[in-house]
Amino acid sequence: MASTGRDSTLPMMGHEVSASRPAVIVHPQPMDIDPDYSEIIAKFSVIHQHQIMPYRSHPGVKTVLSNVSTLLKTLEQRGIQLSMNRGNPPLPTLFSKLERFNMVTEHQTCSGYFQKANVFFSAVSTTMNNSGCLTSMLHGKNSVTLLTHMDDGDVAAIAASPFLKQISSMCNGKGLPEKAKVEAFLKLGCLKEGWQGIDEAVKDQPLDRALVTHISSMCNGRGLPEKADVEAFLKLGCLKEGWQGMDEAVKDQPLDRALVTHISSMCHGKGLPENAKVEAFLKLGCLKEGWQGIDEAVKDKPLNRVLVTHISSMSAGRGLPEKAKVEAFLKLGCLKEGWQGIDEAVKDQPLDWALVTHISSMCNGKGLPERAKVEAFLRLVCLKEGWRALMRPLRTALDRALVTHISSMCNGKGLPEKAKVETFLKLCCLREGGRALMRPLGTSRSTGYWSPTYPPCVMAKAYRKRRKWKPF
Repeated sequence: MASTGRDSTLPMMGHEVSASRPAVIVHPQPMDIDPDYSEIIAKFSVIHQHQIMPYRSHPGVKTVLSNVSTLLKTLEQRGIQLSMNRGNPPLPTLFSKLERFNMVTEHQTCSGYFQKANVFFSAVSTTMNNSGCLTSMLHGKNSVTLLTHMDDGDVAAIAASPFLKQISSMCNGKGLPEKAKVEAFLKLGCLKEGWQGIDEAVKDQPLDRALVTHISSMCNGRGLPEKADVEAFLKLGCLKEGWQGMDEAVKDQPLDRALVTHISSMCHGKGLPENAKVEAFLKLGCLKEGWQGIDEAVKDKPLNRVLVTHISSMSAGRGLPEKAKVEAFLKLGCLKEGWQGIDEAVKDQPLDWALVTHISSMCNGKGLPERAKVEAFLRLVCLKEGWRALMRPLRTALDRALVTHISSMCNGKGLPEKAKVETFLKLCCLREGGRALMRPLGTSRSTGYWSPTYPPCVMAKAYRKRRKWKPF
């Protein structure tokens, strides 16, 4: 029976040969692999390696490998590291973005992709230290294919932008944006320093980098926003300094930068919020100084900035929280000074700000916690002063230093379970003469949280494993 030649010459790998994708008939020829290419091939996925190896003499495949070699040399020369995906084993994202391509039948697109990537990374600023700024924007075959069709000059212009990180954030998964759209966004008068509603007045001013960062945070993965939407957000009277509910009274005031920071944190990836939602949040009586459950009593009071900071921390990336949820959290008896398990006994007491700080640290980005979970954590006997394993339940106060350490270690991880906390505190290596070896060292330079002193046995074990020790 005559052979068609297809089964012996082309790797199928899930790609059907059709009229739109004609078969490439290549007869492999024995040859030595370039030593550099063997290392390059190893960076591809196993599937791609199986596609490449039998066809490494194919001119198209050799062009792919040559372009990869050039790209890797550029990255090395410029000190740019390959970002890795979360696969097992991890794969450089520059290579994993081609997972749906066949290296032989689609070699032109693949070689074009690596060539454009080289143009891109040859133009980025020296502050860019990993390849994620490009690969984070690419998602699926269409975005990769569109990149290969872009003009080299346009690719280089986008890469050279001093706001590439912000552009990459907004275009996460959206593909590389058009050069014209990037230029239009970066020319917006409302994003320039000192803008008060008149573009002409700030035409010679530089872009407000902090403001661009906040906008990019809210528009993460949503593409470059339209001028009208950005202007509408920045004109909100409720975001101006001194706003007490009357826009006209603050029309000439500058933006309240702290408020913009909190709003952008909560609305990360949610898009620019509507006027009504921002006003509704900032008008909440429970967010005002001195609030004890009655909005009318604090209607003329200013916002409690410390409280807004804690709420925005817990609500990071979750949108502006609803009134009912904020009030329910702030009415928790277990968060009031002197609470010992009975809410009624502390109903007129103020919030215990140290506790609120610790709870917000642990619940950073997790949302406002439920009452049952907060109470369960604060009732843990192992967090009480003088606790020792196997002792009868204590009625002493919380060990504040211990809660500080636990909240630091659980930052952004949520409230820890009883079993995990007790297991950690029972570790023999944490004790010295019957007392825990956890001492406040002051605040960490990088996080601002209290840091425990880990004994030598723990640190040595963590070092040997060459990874950060995670007790929870």
